Amino acid sequence: MNGSNGNVFRNDEMVILSHYDKKDGCWVETEYPKVGGRLRLAHEDNEQLSITTEVIQYDGNVAVVKASAKTRKGEFTGLGMASIERDAKIAPAILELAETRSIARCLRFSGYGVEYCGAEEVSHLPRNGKDDEPSEEKPRQQSKSGGNGRGNGNGNGNGNGSGNGSANGGGDGRITKKQLNYLLLKEVHAVLLAKGRGRDRTPGEFRRSQNRIGGTRPGNASFVPPPAEKVMDCLGRLELFLHDQPVRTPVLLKSALAHVQFETIHPFLDGNGRLGRLLITMLLCQERVLREPMLYLSLYFKTHRQYYYELLNNVRLTGDWEAWLNFFAEAVTMTANQAVDTAQRVIHLAGKDRELIGSLGRAAESAIKIHTVMLERPLATSGWLVEKTGLTAATVNKALTNLERLSILKELTRRKRNRVFGYDHYINIMNEGAESFV
Repeated sequence: MNGSNGNVFRNDEMVILSHYDKKDGCWVETEYPKVGGRLRLAHEDNEQLSITTEVIQYDGNVAVVKASAKTRKGEFTGLGMASIERDAKIAPAILELAETRSIARCLRFSGYGVEYCGAEEVSHLPRNGKDDEPSEEKPRQQSKSGGNGRGNGNGNGNGNGSGNGSANGGGDGRITKKQLNYLLLKEVHAVLLAKGRGRDRTPGEFRRSQNRIGGTRPGNASFVPPPAEKVMDCLGRLELFLHDQPVRTPVLLKSALAHVQFETIHPFLDGNGRLGRLLITMLLCQERVLREPMLYLSLYFKTHRQYYYELLNNVRLTGDWEAWLNFFAEAVTMTANQAVDTAQRVIHLAGKDRELIGSLGRAAESAIKIHTVMLERPLATSGWLVEKTGLTAATVNKALTNLERLSILKELTRRKRNRVFGYDHYINIMNEGAESFV
């Protein structure tokens, strides 16, 4: 067995745990590797493996431990936390639990089982406050698949497994199926920077050199993020905060604080601002405050760009969180109201245009199909519309001609082939307020 791929765990190294999801009202089962499996893979992959731990905080109520693993690939650190509040069942051993979690995390950062958040790291599962409610965690059975091999990975590289993905209408499934952690951030970053600005700045990889904000060198920069060797340590602390360690933080407050921390860490060479703003929306979807990712604060931040940067720097220099939180709350309020207004105007536009399409008589049926698809994607080629609607090319082209005549769609290329059509009025509504930033 090749231990270097980091995800081949033995049958007896996997465990299935259940937790009761109060939001969905059901039990959710997820498979995790034990910390011993990570240790075995690390030992098999390294002739010399060194793991040390350091107690960062211990006051009887909260324990924080930092673990460092020296492997052939370098040195990796991970933080583990435990508290009386979150881990009441094993309160006398919170220091040992924090140490176990820190070792598991540094081994995961080292590449051993990177797609799993181990059960010993799971501190963010819902906790019940009443004794008569179902217990929040209970060991069930170990993986039944025989022999050596991969765990089935129901966790999708996270600690919440399929629970969020099966939400009954709550939360965007594309986001909630994966727990927010450094792996998901790398994955999203790789997609964000695959094309356009930043594509030559190591998409999907944390920086290995010092970066800066403004200036020509660190000495005259407006802000200098932590050195590259501290990035994983900082992200580990941020990840713990996202997972409500040591205590749960209200979701909107957590989003505001996490954004500042991510921007301060600045873990990538480029694209940190874009991903930091996306992190807000991803977190709100992950926590199922949003059903769809329809609250995106970029426009508000850009409209007040200078003040936004000043607030971030004031937090770093003087700890003025209050001014930042007031600004963030106003951004959420304004953006939410604008989103509602925009949605209502799009609904009104769609209804008005459908009435116009109804005047086409027998040709209305195919035009309605095109119109419905264009509401999902307001820029499209005729070829894509053929594929999406199942209509013939001739029918699609006739419907497009009719929609152009009604001034609903507009052909944008003025070419005879590979033409692109736009739902002009729809696009104008969506672009309002953003014209100066295009």
